[in-house]
Amino acid sequence: MTVYLLNNHEFRSTTARGRWTKRTNEGVTVYAPENGRGNRKHLEFAVPICIDATPVKEKFRTILGVGEPRWNSRVEMINISFRCKDAVVVPVTDNSMGSLDQKGSTVTVSHATVSVRVVGFALDNLLVLNKALKLKLEAVLEIPGVGGGTVTIVTGELGSKHRELRNTFKFEQTVAIENPGDFYKHQNKVWEGRVSVQLIPGEEGLGTLAGLAPGVNPVGRKFLEEILHSDFTIIAQNMTRIPTHKLVLAAHSPVFQRMLESDCQETMENIIELDNSKEGVMAFLKFLYYSDIEDPIGNKRVALELLELGHKYEISSLENVMKALFLSVDCYSVDVGVTLFHRSGMVAGYEDLKAKAVRSIKLRKNDLKESTVFDELVRKDPEMTKELFALALWN
Repeated sequence: MTVYLLNNHEFRSTTARGRWTKRTNEGVTVYAPENGRGNRKHLEFAVPICIDATPVKEKFRTILGVGEPRWNSRVEMINISFRCKDAVVVPVTDNSMGSLDQKGSTVTVSHATVSVRVVGFALDNLLVLNKALKLKLEAVLEIPGVGGGTVTIVTGELGSKHRELRNTFKFEQTVAIENPGDFYKHQNKVWEGRVSVQLIPGEEGLGTLAGLAPGVNPVGRKFLEEILHSDFTIIAQNMTRIPTHKLVLAAHSPVFQRMLESDCQETMENIIELDNSKEGVMAFLKFLYYSDIEDPIGNKRVALELLELGHKYEISSLENVMKALFLSVDCYSVDVGVTLFHRSGMVAGYEDLKAKAVRSIKLRKNDLKESTVFDELVRKDPEMTKELFALALWN
């Protein structure tokens, strides 16, 4: 599963400053050449980003399966700094730097690198939930000037390091890159680009959802997003046609497997109609193809659809993850609570979901008067309405 603190966020940096390599000489900080073979100059600029990280924190809390702490909505600062060092290239003057036939050419002593550092109170708060939290950063930097090109940075997993003087944490890593040219000449300029920061739960304190959800399958994602060689179609509500693959459906669902091995109309026409929204069907396929659950985490109505589809098509992994998702959330809207209560009452083994729905409805019982979902329950299932009154309203 994937949670992004920033997802393809466009930015403008502070003014880039040129620096010499920092060294300490007898306790005094000086800026000097990297070594006797060449000057190692570098460029530094920062990207301060103000975001309301509360939705991200709540999503991460849900994945970890922990109920506290909760945050009030507020804007917080995240600061991403980049230190870009040019490659060190020196001429070959003798065979100490290369073979004799290379004399007069150049040798790269050290490749160009970009060091990335990410800090901010939003990250400090997330570390309260998961001390083993790691980040992964991807950025595309646009080199200033006409025809400047771009620099692509993809880090590995960044672990946290404590900053004792400030009592905060930092995430940093240095990445070697293909040299795009002279970084240093772009000092006193503003850099632009896009950045994504992914949150990766560490093993320490992994909760229910993090343990249940399978790993992401990049090949499956490619097949779904690029619609490669599809041979079956799902028709969602509003007659939305969504191409898919029989093999994927049959591999995950015994119900689909039996259907596709029979001579039913759906198999002969390679089409099936589902009474689900387009968003619900797409989230369903994302889970089957590459184990993604970001949509249901962000939209509990979609989560309800996936819970029903998991049960209907006997996909236990999907059903279990959706159950864990609802059990990990403190309170949902009254419409979602009433729907969950109704469905839980009709499925064996959903008693814990039913109890959770009742607790959620109790917290929002004043909203029942405006709920069309509750009005529909009253009309269609009087007996279950009486039970809901007894459990949530009279106790």
